[in-house]
Amino acid sequence: MKRFKSILVVESADGTDTSSAMERATALALRNSAQLTLTSTVDAVPKRRSKRAQR
Repeated sequence: MKRFKSILVVESADGTDTSSAMERATALALRNSAQLTLTSTVDAVPKRRSKRAQR
């Protein structure tokens, strides 16, 4: 049987419930002695024009 060496879970900033994905990834990591990496995303921040550029 193939084993997982590393598992990546990405959490979205939009409020999507990822608890079941995290629970499953945690269980897989424990069973396979794998590295578990958790990360999240954020929405892009719009660029602001400097005050000097607005003149």
